Amino acid sequence: MQLCYDGEAFRRVLAMQPTPPQRAAAAMGLTRTECVDPALGPGSCATLDVWRAEVLDRVQLAELAPYLRNRVRIRRAAVWSSVAFAQARKGESAMQSARRALDEIGLFEPAELTEDDATAFAETGVRVGSVRWAAEQHVGSAVICGEA
Repeated sequence: MQLCYDGEAFRRVLAMQPTPPQRAAAAMGLTRTECVDPALGPGSCATLDVWRAEVLDRVQLAELAPYLRNRVRIRRAAVWSSVAFAQARKGESAMQSARRALDEIGLFEPAELTEDDATAFAETGVRVGSVRWAAEQHVGSAVICGEA
């Protein structure tokens, strides 16, 4: 069973002037993939993913503990890969979003991987791997979903 929270307190924290760790905690609370309503349609889900990416991008990583910096990078990579997938699904260029996902996972610090984060890292690796093709320059005329 997964308990999810609507995030009102997290939104209030972000509206104030939080410290970098507070901002990171609030952003992580608001962007949990497992708390996205499964009944959302593809359009609503894509809009939510763009919003989630914007929230995560406001987190400044320099002042965070290495394990927390890794968690934010993992979440950013997962969200940007979802954005890239949605863009490709609509026939839009997903190159920038896919590159962003690859960059985030590439900046991950393996030495700082905690036991709790191992599963999230593995899942994100699969997500990012699935949109890796979109980061390539020459993919402009790629076939999406088996259509020519």
